[in-house]
Amino acid sequence: MNKKLSRSSKSAFKGIIAIIFVLISAVSSYSMTDVVFKEARPEKDLAEKKNEEAVYVYNPAGKTDPFEPFIAGEEKGVKDFKTEKGGEKSTLLSPEIEALLNELKRPQTELQRIEISSLTLTSIIKGEEKVWAMVSDTKGRGY
Repeated sequence: MNKKLSRSSKSAFKGIIAIIFVLISAVSSYSMTDVVFKEARPEKDLAEKKNEEAVYVYNPAGKTDPFEPFIAGEEKGVKDFKTEKGGEKSTLLSPEIEALLNELKRPQTELQRIEISSLTLTSIIKGEEKVWAMVSDTKGRGY
């Protein structure tokens, strides 16, 4: 029983043999490079590095306190003004306090008429004695 291989089988077999030969020759031509000896770097002195590091000390002199509000001073506000009459607490307000409340309710400038949520903080300017803030409204006008 002699089986003959077809031409396509023979050419496929030759192609596989050629690929194997190329791969073997490529692997054999790849040689390890010689190991190069390098001198070790000098050791760093860690004690010198610790001495070089400067210790930062915060000096708050002349700087604004980040936890202090920009608008400092006495704030006018409505507190719980109660007077005692016969042991009962009453919420009657004196005429001076009512006048103060009416003054606080009435806007005095154009900026006071604007809702604070519609303002955008543009810049903060620090003078020698005062701190000013510049805000802009939704139309782009600055105050």
